[in-house]
Amino acid sequence: MPGVRAVLGVLAVTGMLAVLAVCGVLVRRVVHLVFLRSIPLGGITGVKIALLSGLRNTEPVEPMKIAELDGRRITDLTSFHEQVSELLDFGPYHGRNFDALWDRLSRDVERPVRVRWLHASTSRAALGEAAFSTIVDIFRRAALEDRQHNAPDRLEFELVDP
Repeated sequence: MPGVRAVLGVLAVTGMLAVLAVCGVLVRRVVHLVFLRSIPLGGITGVKIALLSGLRNTEPVEPMKIAELDGRRITDLTSFHEQVSELLDFGPYHGRNFDALWDRLSRDVERPVRVRWLHASTSRAALGEAAFSTIVDIFRRAALEDRQHNAPDRLEFELVDP
């Protein structure tokens, strides 16, 4: 079931659920509690451990950022890397090559974000089919990786030719 996580959560001495976020993702709903028991923890008594299953994040925590590449401004690989670096805030250490693009998209780009490549056919002609296809493949693989991991805050990618 997409978005479902099995997680070990800690309940406070008072018995109130103290888990507000799981793996950095805000929990919106608890489907059911599998078991609850007290264990001694470093001399502290009354700490309870609960295995929570079916934690579901029903929506991204942050609103989706829309980042639009302007294909009319992409005339070569250098202009592509400059524009994508500025648009997605890669910083001064972006290697400006395909490996560096993959590294940034798969690890460093703040999510959720939808990257829309406007006037894609214009930049396809300027970059050449091989370079354009490689770039598109990198974006699509990064988006697919987020979907396969059921990331609630994910990268999305689309080509747009108005």
